[in-house]
Amino acid sequence: PIIEIDLSAERDRLIELFRHRALVATHAGQQFLQFLSSPMPTADVADLAAFHLVDKVPLKQELLSDPDVRHRVRRVITAIEELLPMAGLMRGDMPTDVN
Repeated sequence: PIIEIDLSAERDRLIELFRHRALVATHAGQQFLQFLSSPMPTADVADLAAFHLVDKVPLKQELLSDPDVRHRVRRVITAIEELLPMAGLMRGDMPTDVN
């Protein structure tokens, strides 16, 4: 079993990803930021992101069926990072203010 505090680094990374200029400008990006600002568990947000953002069905199925919560969340983060290579998505390429 994993508790929410164990996923704090992963939640922070998801927030960074959805604050990226390529995502924050979209309705989905804004919705995911709202989820991450709420008490919704990180694993649930990651599962929703995998379901809605990953286009490759085999990868989506693999991600959503992974029973190891931390591993699943980290793999979803990697999948989102890989979706945005043309947007210059890098750890240092996050805006400090989304407004």
